[in-house]
Amino acid sequence: MRIVLFSSFCAFCLNMFSQQEAKFQTKGIIIPSGTISPGFMTSQQATNIYLHGGLEYYLENKVSFKGDVFWHVGSQEKTDFMKVNHSLYYGLNFHNQWNRLDLYFGIQPGLFYSQPNMMKIDSSGLINAKLNPSASVSVGMTYFVARNFNFFLNGRYVYGNYYAANDRNISLNEFRISAGLSFNFRLFKRKEIQ
Repeated sequence: MRIVLFSSFCAFCLNMFSQQEAKFQTKGIIIPSGTISPGFMTSQQATNIYLHGGLEYYLENKVSFKGDVFWHVGSQEKTDFMKVNHSLYYGLNFHNQWNRLDLYFGIQPGLFYSQPNMMKIDSSGLINAKLNPSASVSVGMTYFVARNFNFFLNGRYVYGNYYAANDRNISLNEFRISAGLSFNFRLFKRKEIQ
């Protein structure tokens, strides 16, 4: 009986490994996503909390265009270091895919709309909210669980400064982490490969 069970188990395992899944075709797929993301500032002991929304379109299997919006909703500290720290990024992701697992890195220029929670560092006595340039480098993975469903994990380093009127620049550099479940759908019908 043990030999029959062991043989059946071995046959089942060999059958699973022999049926290698075809690579998931990502060209033409669009992925909207939304999650809550923490941001760990490198120059301050502050952890910002963001609502993170993204929209990604795969131009090819190895290249996609992605836009990300981070809406600052507060921090984990009693007094927020930042009153406002919204940001927008757009750029390319470069992919390397194994079956349904898609690993990528991306480069995105962007903008901060920020206002530090500090008084009297410029001539007006207040720090005003303003737009400042920014950039982001990210690495991550997407696992396509099913045809229209995926799990994603992303880590990014955000670089930028708040430029105050009195030439005192405040670093807004931070690491941000995003993860969650998302839907994906094909924008155009994929042609079947003959």
